[in-house]
Amino acid sequence: MAISGVVLMFAFCGVAHASPEAAATKIAVTSMTVNGLKVKNLSCTLKSGGFFAAAKVVGALAKQGKALKACAKKKKARPRVSWTFKGKGTAAVAVTAAKKPLAKCIKGAMKKVRSSGIDGTCAATLIL
Repeated sequence: MAISGVVLMFAFCGVAHASPEAAATKIAVTSMTVNGLKVKNLSCTLKSGGFFAAAKVVGALAKQGKALKACAKKKKARPRVSWTFKGKGTAAVAVTAAKKPLAKCIKGAMKKVRSSGIDGTCAATLIL
């Protein structure tokens, strides 16, 4: 997995006696590229994650990178996308800063994103 342009900030919340629901990993990444897919202003609140949480998130998206880029039809697009990782996939996908056909296509591609051990909510600007 190729990763470049990483600026990470982690905040681990919770205490030793807190319930699992109270502990969270919050990530904020200014810009990151994984396997050719570039995202900006990534922010997530995950139930767990660790040091490589951001790379896991963008890596999961990058597996659908071709489909996401195809949505832009070779035009520059920077849609803002928010979603929830639930189970092994995504749910509650919302797309802003994009025209309706682009937003619909991105929602379809995002629903095919598969996650491995990621659980939580994220938002990012996709650079397509």
